[in-house]
Amino acid sequence: MLTLQKHFTGTYAKNLLADWIVMGDCIKAKSTWIKDTVQASSETNGLKLPTLTNKQVNDAFNGPFQHFFKTHLQAYAQISKVVTAIVISKDDLFKESEIPTNTIFNLPEKSLESIEVETLKELRNKLDSLTKEHYAQWESFIQNNTETLIQELKKHNVTLTDTEANDFAMNQPIAELEDLFINLKLTLPKLSKSAFDFQQYFILKTVLVSYNALSRTQQPHSEKEIDALLKTLHAIFKKINKMEKELLSTQEKSTNELVVSINWATEKKSPR
Repeated sequence: MLTLQKHFTGTYAKNLLADWIVMGDCIKAKSTWIKDTVQASSETNGLKLPTLTNKQVNDAFNGPFQHFFKTHLQAYAQISKVVTAIVISKDDLFKESEIPTNTIFNLPEKSLESIEVETLKELRNKLDSLTKEHYAQWESFIQNNTETLIQELKKHNVTLTDTEANDFAMNQPIAELEDLFINLKLTLPKLSKSAFDFQQYFILKTVLVSYNALSRTQQPHSEKEIDALLKTLHAIFKKINKMEKELLSTQEKSTNELVVSINWATEKKSPR
C-alpha cells in the first residue's frame, strides 16, 4: 500500500484555494480521476466545477505535483496575508478595536504603511502568470518523459496500442493508481520512501501499462518480468528524478524572488 496522508484543510486554506482560480484549476486538473473527468464533462456542460473536495486535496498534496502546489501556494498566502493586514489596518470598522493590527498578524506597522494594496494586486497578477508558466513547464516535462518511456518500452518488445499510449499519457492521481494496483491484484514495486515524486509516478504508470501490453500480446507478465523490465529502465527513471529536482529548484527560486519584497511578512520576530 502507498502511504497516503490525510491533509487537513482549514477554513483559511480553503478560502485561499477558492479565491485563487489559477491554482484551483491546476489542482482540479491533477486530482480528478479519469472516470470522474468523463462524468464531469458530460454533467457540467460548461458549468463551473464545484469547490475542491477533501479527496482532491489529498490526491493533490500526496501526488507528484505536491512540491509545485506548496511552493506557489506559500507565495500566494504571503501576498494575501499582507493584503488582509493592510485592509484591516485602514478600515474604519477595525480602527476601534483594542487589539492592534500588528499584534493580530505579527506584521510591522511601518512595513504595512509603506506598501499599497494595488502594488500587491499587481504582485498577485505576476504570480498568476508565473504559476501558469511553471505549470506549462511541468506539462512539457511529463509529455517529454512519457514519449521517452514509450520509445524505451518499444525497444524492449513492449509496444503500446494507441489506447494504451493514451492511458499512459493521461494524468492519474496517486489514489487512483493505487486503486488500479489493488483491482488488478498487482504488487507495488519498491519505491523510494521520500515524498512521492515523478520518478515514482512514472514507475507506477510503467508497471500498469506494461502489464496490460504484455498480457494483451500473451507475453509473460508476472512480477518477475515486470521487475526485470523496470531494471532496464533504471537509467531513465534516474534521469527523470534529476530533471525534476532541477526544475523544482529553478521554479522555487523564481517564485521566491517574486515575493522577496514582502519577505518581512513571513520573518519570525525574535523575542524581546
